[in-house]
Order: sequence, then C-alpha cells, then structure tokens
Amino acid sequence: VQVFKNNLLAVLTALFVALHPINQNMVLAFSTAYVSLQVMFTLGAIYWGGYKDFSFKNVSIALLFFILALLCHETAMLIPFYIFSFMFIARKDSWKKALGMSFVFFLFLAAYLVFRLTGTKVGTHILENVNTVPVDSLQYAATFIRLVHWYLSNLFIPDGVVVIWSSKLVAQGLWFWLMAGLLWFSIGVYCFWRSARLPVVRLGLLWLVVGFFPAMVACLHRSTSNLIMEPYWFAFSSIGFFMIVSALLVELSKKMYWMAAACVVTIGSCWMISSHVYNYMWANDRVYGMYYLKRAGDYVPANTYMANIFLRHHEPYLAEQYIINSHQERLSTDLPRYYADLGFVDFNNKRYQSAKENYLKAVAAAPEYYPCYTYLGIIAFIENDMLKAEEYFVRVIKNDPVEILSRMNMGAIYKKRGEIDKAIGMFEGVLAIDPHSEIARVELLKIYIDQKDRNRTRVIANQLLKISQDPLVLHNVNVILKH
Repeated sequence: VQVFKNNLLAVLTALFVALHPINQNMVLAFSTAYVSLQVMFTLGAIYWGGYKDFSFKNVSIALLFFILALLCHETAMLIPFYIFSFMFIARKDSWKKALGMSFVFFLFLAAYLVFRLTGTKVGTHILENVNTVPVDSLQYAATFIRLVHWYLSNLFIPDGVVVIWSSKLVAQGLWFWLMAGLLWFSIGVYCFWRSARLPVVRLGLLWLVVGFFPAMVACLHRSTSNLIMEPYWFAFSSIGFFMIVSALLVELSKKMYWMAAACVVTIGSCWMISSHVYNYMWANDRVYGMYYLKRAGDYVPANTYMANIFLRHHEPYLAEQYIINSHQERLSTDLPRYYADLGFVDFNNKRYQSAKENYLKAVAAAPEYYPCYTYLGIIAFIENDMLKAEEYFVRVIKNDPVEILSRMNMGAIYKKRGEIDKAIGMFEGVLAIDPHSEIARVELLKIYIDQKDRNRTRVIANQLLKISQDPLVLHNVNVILKH
C-alpha cells in the first residue's frame, strides 16, 4: 500500500495469496508455522532494507529479519535479490545505487553460503547429489523446465497440487521441453518489456523468476534418479504471480469496472472452490494418499507415504504392496527403513521368521536403528528365548531414553522371573516417560494386588479411574476399590 499507493492492489494480492490452494498446501507440508513466519520475516527484511531509508539502524533490523527468515527456511537466501529488485524497480533507484545499498545483504548471503556448503551435512549431501545424478546439461535443463512448467501451470489452474512432485530425467521429447522453456522465457521477457509503466508487474515477474534459482540445486535433493519440486519453496516468490494478476485486474477496472469485478469474483471463486476440494482431501489421509500416489509424477516415495498411512491404521496387509513398490528407490536412499517396514508388515501378519530376517537386515545396514531391536526382542520373547529378548531390550533401553515398548516388555520378563522390584522399576520408568500410560499402571496394579499392598493399589486404581476410557478396566478398578 505504501509503495504503490494502491489499496485495491494490496487487498487483491493478499486475497489471492490466501485463496490459492498451492499456498494452502504449505500447511500440509509443514505442520508448524515455519513457512508463514518466513514470508513475514522476508517482508520485514524488504521493508527495513529496501523501503526505509538506508541507515545503520534500518540495515541492522533488516539483517535481523534476514537471519530469522533463514532459520525458518533456506529459500530466504533470496532476500538480497528481493531487496535489490525492490530498490531498482519500486523505488526507481539506479542499478548501481540499488546494488551498493543492498551489497551488505549479498555479503551476508555469501558468508552464509560458505558456512552452509562447507560446515553442514545437508549442504554436502546436495553437492554430492549434483555429482551422482546421471544427467547431462540438456537433460537437466529439459527436466527442470518440466518441473517449472508443472508449478506455473498449477498457479494458473491448480489441478494436481501435491507436497512433492517429481519427474524422471527427460529422454524422449528433450527438444520439446527445451522449446517450452524458451517459450516461457520469451513470454516473461515480453511481459517485462511491455510493462514499463506498471512497475508492480515488473517487480512481480522478477520475484517469481528469482524464486526458481535455488530450486535449480534443490531439485537434485532426495533422489539419485529424478528431479523434484516442492511448492513451499516458492512461498514468498509466488506472491509475485499474485501481484501481477492483481495489477492487471486493477488496470482493467480503470477501463471496464464491471468486467474487472467479474474477473475478480470468477478467479477468486475458482481458487476458493479448488482449495475447498483440496482441504477435503488433506483432511482424510487415505483419500490424499491415493491422490498423491496418482498425481506425484514419478515420485517413487509416494508409495512409501501410502504404505505409512496403512501402517498407521494397523492394516499391514494393505501396506505391503506399496512398500514393495518403493523398493527400487529405497534401496539407494533408505535401505534400513525399507527392511524395517517389511519386518513390521511381517510381524503384524504373524510371519515372525520373515519379520526377524527383515529386521536383522535393517540393523545390519544401520546398527543404530533401535526400533528394530525392540521387535526382535518381542519375537524372541514369543519364541520363549528370554535371554535373547533381554539382550535386545536392554540394548534399546541403554541407547534410547524415551522408548517405551522395550521397557514394558523388559518389565514383563522381570515379572515372569519373579524379579518384582526390577519389574516395578521398568513400569515406573515408562510412567516417567509417559505419565498417561494406562498399560503401565495396569501392570503395576496387578503387582500391588499380588503383593497385597492396599495403599499403592488404591493410588494406582484412582489414577486409572481418571485416565482410562476402557469400560472393562474401569469396571475392574471399581470392583477393586470396593474391596
């Protein structure tokens, strides 16, 4: 509002940003407010670093917002480019003056990148992927253009919005996608040239295009065979698209007011209805899982996502096929979890020997994968090999201070041996981790009843009355308290 002196432009931009499902999709991608905070901090950095007068105080505040935005998500590294383009286009500073005043932000960005790429594991992983993805420059360009086309087409018509979309390396149709990229570029250049009298359109174009810069490297992350695109990477830069749409509608309203109003209602309604449909899918994990599997392009881990949904719903027989479908991708990216998931399916289907074999393969690939030892211990317990079960459970307990299942089972082993004090210690340890654990209290109640410890029995029974929702448990507890 303050920059372009246009209330309608600001309102329309904010409205379209809020209504479009590609932005609501970020809620699914991040259960926290990280993305929203990043957008707000980025706006703060641009306001204090680009709009306000150049001073030590204002630059310091802008740098603080820059740091906060980076802590939310690394796409905030584009802030120096946003500030420069804002000074150059919105404030109409010369490019030399804009570069000079934004230089401190580029300097900070350079220092951050040096630290990020040399001092942390994630940066190293991305650089390794650059060298391991079997792709030549033309293949990479064509595949990246296909990713960009998917994202841009979903800005116009949001049909196929997912958390992660992936494309195999383009082999056939290589020149088609290169020409498509040239067409997108030509349209952008033409719009930039024709919008000389509309600086907000130029600014929106630059912000939208700049948003794809980090994606050129980030698309190599997670996979050794495909390139990926995640919509939340463009949480801020996509505002440029909505600025362009809003500016064109504002210009139209000056000549044909009712036509512009009809366009606003139509566009807003279409995006709102689309968001409503997506919200319905996102509210049901199975519905969204099937949609995601169908619309995620060539993203093989979508099979893993679907398998995890069925595992959460305790339907391992349905999860098994999706786990198998993800085999090729996960052999190179997540081998321990692949075998652990297969083991979990076998365990729930009571195929204990097969489960044991898969869990042993998982821990062979990742000896620190402690959940596998818990299930290996349970299988040994079922097979009445108490020494082996104890070995597995103790290993988990020593290395995982918050794991509950191994402690519960170790308590059962101590109780079976008659080592009651140790059993009580295990069950109380579970309560220290999870104060609301009903099953641990039930086991303690059984022990105190056997010991004829009326005081402790009454204490545990009263606690169960407060937390339990199991009618049978509540009935038995009431019977105990009456006696």
